[in-house]
Amino acid sequence: MPDLLAVFQTGGETCSAVIEVKTTEDTVLKFKTRYLQRLKEYAALLNQPLLIAWRPRDVGFWILFDPAIAEPAGEDSVTVGFEKAIKNDLMSVLAGDYYLVPKQGAGLRIELERVGEKEPTADGYQAVFRVSEAYLHDAAGERGADVPNALVWAIFSTLTDHQEINDDVIVQSFVASGGMTRAQLILRTAVGFSLNEGARIHWRQVGTNLDAILRCDDLLRDAQAHFGTFTSYIFYQQPQIMPSLLPDGWAGRSAGSPAVSKDDGD
Repeated sequence: MPDLLAVFQTGGETCSAVIEVKTTEDTVLKFKTRYLQRLKEYAALLNQPLLIAWRPRDVGFWILFDPAIAEPAGEDSVTVGFEKAIKNDLMSVLAGDYYLVPKQGAGLRIELERVGEKEPTADGYQAVFRVSEAYLHDAAGERGADVPNALVWAIFSTLTDHQEINDDVIVQSFVASGGMTRAQLILRTAVGFSLNEGARIHWRQVGTNLDAILRCDDLLRDAQAHFGTFTSYIFYQQPQIMPSLLPDGWAGRSAGSPAVSKDDGD
């Protein structure tokens, strides 16, 4: 039987489906034909459509699609490749997920100044430094006042780090790379930030307090409010093939919003 029964809601309308959840090490998902057929039969008993939620571990984010896109692979199997799955991803249409590009260069700057004498060591010297400046800044390097937490997590989801070191001053920068991320990955960054490296996120526990950590709508609002300084683009994805499971008149977020938002400076 499928793993989940999900109910999606937008604009007062609802849409439900049963979902089979899969993860793989590679970017090809394979089903035995009979196994997939049994999932479809179970969904039919519940009078629900069937969807597949898939996360290739190397990719790191979830894709949601209609198994009707699967292609035959021999006599008793079907496969879905990553490219086809991503082209038909329903995460925007059903779950409100979206792609976001933080503005390249926006980030966090920490400056440290030497306050003690240099003491020679076998590898050079050691000295005491203290933090003299620490601030968030936009893509132009201007200090940001009251930068929302949601934007900080967006930047950190794509950040690169850079150091400038001399005898008296150390500058440590964490800045957005200009790469694309997704709302779901920004949430993962916010949730996992305080965890030890390699520690697993306990999503059942997170789910009870999810809105207090980061709300998807808050991230969207803050990103839109900072176009040109902290945000370059927001993309909503429509699937290449719109599945028949969607109710007539379904107005998912991507259907009710612009397909692409961008700042006028790019």
